[in-house]
Amino acid sequence: MKILRFLILGLGLSAAACATAPIAWDKPGASREEWERDQWDCRAKARREAEKHLRQQGPSFRSSGLNGTTLDRDMSRHDARRDEQRMFEQCLKLRGYVPKTWKK
Repeated sequence: MKILRFLILGLGLSAAACATAPIAWDKPGASREEWERDQWDCRAKARREAEKHLRQQGPSFRSSGLNGTTLDRDMSRHDARRDEQRMFEQCLKLRGYVPKTWKK
C-alpha cells in the first residue's frame, strides 16, 4: 500500500512540474531595473504570505489522515510553494505585468 501511495504521489508531482513551466513577464515601458525591483518585491511578499499561511495552519490542518508523517509535511510544503507562486504571479499582474505569449 505504501508503494502505491508513493507512486501516485510521484506521478502527481511529475505532472505538476510539467504544468508549471517558467513564465516570462512583460510590462510595456518597464526598465530592467524596475522589473528586477518588482520581481524581488513580489517574490518576497509572496514568500512571507505563504510561510505565514503555512504556520497558521499548524501540523494538523490536513484531513488526509496522514498528520505528522513525512508525506503530509511534503504535501504541505508543496502546497505552500504552489500558493507562493500564485501570489507572486498575482502581485506582478497587479503591477501591470502580463505573461508573455510565445509564438511558434
